[in-house]
Amino acid sequence: MTIFDENVVGSNFQSENLDLQIEDAVVQKRNHFRLTCNIPINFRLLHDDDSGYLIPDEPQGGTICNISGGGLKLLSNAKTGENDYILIFLDLNGIAMQLMGEIRVAYQNPDSMFPYQYGVMFCGISDTDQCNIVRYLFQQQTTRAYN
Repeated sequence: MTIFDENVVGSNFQSENLDLQIEDAVVQKRNHFRLTCNIPINFRLLHDDDSGYLIPDEPQGGTICNISGGGLKLLSNAKTGENDYILIFLDLNGIAMQLMGEIRVAYQNPDSMFPYQYGVMFCGISDTDQCNIVRYLFQQQTTRAYN
């Protein structure tokens, strides 16, 4: 039995025996909702120059196949490995962002158009950039629901 008191629009609301049952629900085990997409991006692999600084390589192209407020899945022809860092140049509906990401998972599929797949976690993302991504996800989800 769950009992709670809540002030709802200026009135006092109390509920007893609130029992919600959801069957066949899929539980999202991530901190952020993940949206399937197809967004072309540019990025640069970052390498340590032995002085403690990360130096960007030449620009690379890729495609984001899903994105969340915490990271993305990237398809690319550029080879890198787990725990490497990349600088991501992302434009969502005219909002340009530069984000740093850590490669957390790396897969290789030589038969694919993009032979490398990376799970990227954003590092040090600002609240503003994260809110812009989440706002974009919400807009896309809403648009897809009504189309």
